[in-house]
Amino acid sequence: MPPLLEQGLGPHLRAFSEGEYHRLQEARILLAHEQQVLVNGCVVSADTRRPRLFTANEYHRMAEVGILHPAERVEFINGRIFSMSPKGPVHTEIVNNLESCFQGLFEGRARLRREQPVELGELGQPEPDMAVLRLSPRRYVTNHPKPENIRFVVEVADTTLTYDLTIKNETHSRSGIKEYWVVDINNRRVFVFTRPGPSRYRSERICTEDESVSPAAFADAIVPVRVLLDLTES
Repeated sequence: MPPLLEQGLGPHLRAFSEGEYHRLQEARILLAHEQQVLVNGCVVSADTRRPRLFTANEYHRMAEVGILHPAERVEFINGRIFSMSPKGPVHTEIVNNLESCFQGLFEGRARLRREQPVELGELGQPEPDMAVLRLSPRRYVTNHPKPENIRFVVEVADTTLTYDLTIKNETHSRSGIKEYWVVDINNRRVFVFTRPGPSRYRSERICTEDESVSPAAFADAIVPVRVLLDLTES
């Protein structure tokens, strides 16, 4: 796991209490024959001490039985559940910039979803800061958008940069999302990843605040990096 995650600076594995561990057993998410134990809040194999990976159905079951609470900020990625830090004011303002910019560029051409789940099957159910979707006559009311519905996704990173550039990069690429942006607040740049591969995106471009970027699906849409990072009152 990347060092930033190990140090707890940003996303970290969600710890389970003893009571929650027993509720996992009562809900038959953990079965007796699996021989799992709780070590420092992590469910691991009694023999190998490897973390127990959860399925998408098990993740949803935890919410149904109240182990995961509605107010908790968690993400399900690659069989693991990560606790997410609260979003600060700068992060929120940059997401506001994204929304304002994209509304003007993609009105009538795409649907925007802000901080809502996308469905990647067993690879997880992340909640990107912004997802730019294909227009759908049913507006995604029966299912969350899947990779084939997604034009591109964007994450805004302050304390989450390592997580977004490693774990999420791998997850989005493996799922087949065609394009993935990471807005790096602290270094004032945008990473643009395209050409998904089996482990990571094959193409990476880093755009500084003096440059502009255009998503592959909308080559005529010019997004100045400086506009996304602007924190002044207009």
